[in-house]
Amino acid sequence: MSTPSALGQPLTPTQLECLTGVARGETSPEIAARTYRARDTVDDAIRHACTRLGARTRAHAVALGITRGLINLEDA
Repeated sequence: MSTPSALGQPLTPTQLECLTGVARGETSPEIAARTYRARDTVDDAIRHACTRLGARTRAHAVALGITRGLINLEDA
């Protein structure tokens, strides 16, 4: 199941999980270790999430994710 973004391209579960990690303040290596993924996979997921959300930076992607209801700060 994927989560819709405002641009109409849904975020994959991996993209959403990695972006939520960024919202928690985790680094790519920390997200990779927690999710048992390669760091490159995490970086790619975050980069693709930024593109799908129309974000310029990771921080912007987190802000857009929160505003659009994709990231719940209580869960982050």
